[in-house]
Parts: sequence; structure tokens; C-alpha cells
Amino acid sequence: MAAGVAFALAAGIMWGLVFVGPLLVPEYPAALQTFGRYLAFGVIALPLAWLDRAELRRLDRADWIEALRLGAVGNVLYYVC
Repeated sequence: MAAGVAFALAAGIMWGLVFVGPLLVPEYPAALQTFGRYLAFGVIALPLAWLDRAELRRLDRADWIEALRLGAVGNVLYYVC
């Protein structure tokens, strides 16, 4: 349970940076901050995806395209606005 609490706290801290980041570096545009944020999250998610690579192999090209489309609309557009 302690590991779950620690991961929840880490996720909350990272999510909170979404609101603190623009205050720390106001000279950077929202789009640049958004893509930097998702690049950092991708680097964190990459080792986790490697551990679950057998399950990811079951996804086909259409699944990946849909995931990218939903990610762009639901996250990138939201944070840029």
C-alpha cells in the first residue's frame, strides 16, 4: 500500500506542475510547454511500456492512430487553450 500512496503522490505532484509551470516560465508559449510536458511524460512512460510490450503488440495501426488522435484533441488542445 505504501508504494501505491507514493505513486499517487508522485502523480499528483506531476499533475500540479501543469499549473505551476506557466507561472515559472511565462515567456514560453503554451504550445511549447504542452509539448515539453508530454515529452517528459513519454520518457517516463517508455520504461513502463517496455515492461508491458507483449500486451502492446496486440494493438494494430488503427488503434495507435486513434490513440494519437484522442491524445492530441483531449490533452494538447486542452492545455494550449
